[in-house]
Amino acid sequence: MSFSELPKDPTVGEVFKFLITHPSKIVTERWNWKAATLSGIMRGSIYFFTHISLGLRAAISAMSVEFVFRALNSGVSASIAQSFRKAKPKWLATICVMGMLPAYGHIVEYTIHTISGDQNRNKSILISIAFSILSALFNLFMMRRGTLIVNDPQQKSFGSDLKSMPVLGIQFVALPFVWLYRKAKKGVSLII
Repeated sequence: MSFSELPKDPTVGEVFKFLITHPSKIVTERWNWKAATLSGIMRGSIYFFTHISLGLRAAISAMSVEFVFRALNSGVSASIAQSFRKAKPKWLATICVMGMLPAYGHIVEYTIHTISGDQNRNKSILISIAFSILSALFNLFMMRRGTLIVNDPQQKSFGSDLKSMPVLGIQFVALPFVWLYRKAKKGVSLII
């Protein structure tokens, strides 16, 4: 069975069942090189700048460890997120991607940086966790709109994906405000 054999609009349960029964497909069919590249660069930068106070060698070492880890891990995580992009109900798919992927990634990340002797890992991990939650939501948001998709009929070029990211970024930031506006317009009482 391949990813294309999942139902057109699968349930969250059907996606989980597929991922559990065909884990190798995540890497062999749909490892997401686009997300891997972007994540490696962004996360490596976080580690570089949070470690520069320890010296250039420490900053480059932490950045290198994080780049390699994130490039490998994010390709797999994005493959999983892509599997949930059409899953129903959307709210449950969103919660799964937002919680499950960052939790797994940060346990492994903390372990790798501990083993490598990283002296400043706690500060970096906290920044990385906040970034992961937003990143997981943004990746899912983009994938639901056909961006950062790999090995799929809707796949576009990486250049096209990069060009669409600024507009999608604005839409993503505006999303909570649009949601609140629509609720207020319907006359729903919002308690904040």
